[in-house]
Amino acid sequence: MKNHQYLIGKIIIAIAIIISATLFSNALKAGFISIEYGLGRMGDSIRDGLIQQGTSEN
Repeated sequence: MKNHQYLIGKIIIAIAIIISATLFSNALKAGFISIEYGLGRMGDSIRDGLIQQGTSEN
């Protein structure tokens, strides 16, 4: 009986590791998509002249 409990415990741990790895990879993917979107918007703003390099004309 003890061997069955040990095996079931190992299977549960393996499933938990797989689920957590999937959640972690999805979170990374979402984060990189947000960064990509933000950089794209910043590039558009620079191209359209909404963000300009600071010059001091006194």
